[in-house]
Amino acid sequence: MQNWKTERPLLLVLIFTALAYGWSWFCWWPILDDIKPNLLSMDPIAIMRMLAGGFGPSAAAILLSLLTGGPREAGALLSRLVRWKVGAVWYLLAVLFAPVVILGGVGIYAALGHDVGAIRWDHWWIIAAFYGVALFLGPLLEETGWRGFAQPVLFNRYGIFVTGAIVGTIWTYWHAPLWLAKDGSSLSGGDFTAIGLACYWLFLVGQSIFVAWLLSKARGSVLIAMLVHQGMNAGAIGWLFYDIAVGDKSLAFEQLPVVAIWAVIGLGLVFGAMRGRVSPDTAA
Repeated sequence: MQNWKTERPLLLVLIFTALAYGWSWFCWWPILDDIKPNLLSMDPIAIMRMLAGGFGPSAAAILLSLLTGGPREAGALLSRLVRWKVGAVWYLLAVLFAPVVILGGVGIYAALGHDVGAIRWDHWWIIAAFYGVALFLGPLLEETGWRGFAQPVLFNRYGIFVTGAIVGTIWTYWHAPLWLAKDGSSLSGGDFTAIGLACYWLFLVGQSIFVAWLLSKARGSVLIAMLVHQGMNAGAIGWLFYDIAVGDKSLAFEQLPVVAIWAVIGLGLVFGAMRGRVSPDTAA
């Protein structure tokens, strides 16, 4: 398997996918009836299994790194987690991604004639709290797999858009058991509908394309990918618009932001920012 990263990247990512899904789904299927939108209301054993399942992508990445290159390759994988010496502009873009996308969705919602209500500046503490908690509910558990392993395996061969589409699609359907949770999932929550699934897929593919481009500039730093992921899991500044009608929250915060993220990608193409290939520093 040592040469598969260059000779058989798709096969290697397929094996990675099978391992990640296998680990996570094994943890999640038995607790679907115990999953609650609020993690703190769940049984401690169910919480442990929920979090253990979230580690599936990273566990698969570490295992395959050991198999393909031994401890040295696994060490290189983990080193991407602490690769913090990148330009300040890339940190800024990682932090701004979620607010820009969510504001874009809310802006489109308002432009369509809907009332966004009063801006709840008093919710700043909720935003801060969710940013802290969100780091542990996805970014730390998953990103070693998605962006630390799968992305660089594919990137040198396929570039930004194909890599983003593949990783985003794998990432989307990895969540599949959580869509069937009796009371919804804090990771994927909301009703399971065809429109909801399509928007979820389009969003994660769009986010993956953006992160693929961002990491090609930021030396493959998984830390940067974690910041993007953290902002989206936290809901970013969506809490400022808490008074949007309950029945419209899915439209404002889940569906219309998809338009915003693809507009960002479109602008990146128009101005040439997202053209080009991976830099040598991000090679797997």
